[in-house]
Amino acid sequence: MKANFVTLLLLFASINAFAQVKNTSLIEENPNWKSYKEFAETTFSNGEIKEKREYTLKDGIISFYRVYDKEGDVQREVEVEYDAQGNLYQERKMFDKSTGITREIIFQNEFTYDDKNNLIDDGENSYSKFNRGLPQVVTSREYSEEREQGFRRILAYNQNGTIKLSKTTLFEGEDRKMIIITYKYDDCNNLIETVQKTTIQAKPQPKKRRKRNKNAAPPRRPEFERKYYAYEYEGDTCLWTKKYEVINDEKILLKEREF
Repeated sequence: MKANFVTLLLLFASINAFAQVKNTSLIEENPNWKSYKEFAETTFSNGEIKEKREYTLKDGIISFYRVYDKEGDVQREVEVEYDAQGNLYQERKMFDKSTGITREIIFQNEFTYDDKNNLIDDGENSYSKFNRGLPQVVTSREYSEEREQGFRRILAYNQNGTIKLSKTTLFEGEDRKMIIITYKYDDCNNLIETVQKTTIQAKPQPKKRRKRNKNAAPPRRPEFERKYYAYEYEGDTCLWTKKYEVINDEKILLKEREF
């Protein structure tokens, strides 16, 4: 299956998550989480509450969470389990208001590690060319240059392990997209700026069909997109209480936490 726009959005959601969160966790890596047993996180959309979650922590990682809708009604309750390497292994739904189903596995990851405990396959993507335990190449299971499907992403890191650059090749319809993103962080290692450059390479036509067309559209120029983020913090813990997207110097509230 060739990548479509939805696939593209999911891909870059995963890139941004991977840039801040260790492998498959639910929260950013921070030793200060061990000082808390629970917290609540509210997500906003267009200035209105979209969803609220209450999380239970055990030894600094999430073990359980409860999801509320914007009216404050409980929608589902979920237990979370991790493997020996600390990667999120399974989410198990304990309650679902819409179906009444209990003890249903939402998903279960299938992780494969090498002899150095590096995650090399998560069931959907493979990871390779490790440096200091961090993968420099991520490839989707279905990736193929010949069949023009899937994606391949090259990653570069800062000294502290955060991603500073990603270069992705993926196929969408008849086009090949080259997407380069650079990342910047604040002193707490939270993402504050991304610059995305997208170059579309149309599939070349056979030489015998290439004819000069005076009315043909000029080659597409690269597209650039910048995004900025800002945070408010819980004292000097580097755990944020509010996360904003900054647009034209205006802060748009995305998420808010209560400890």
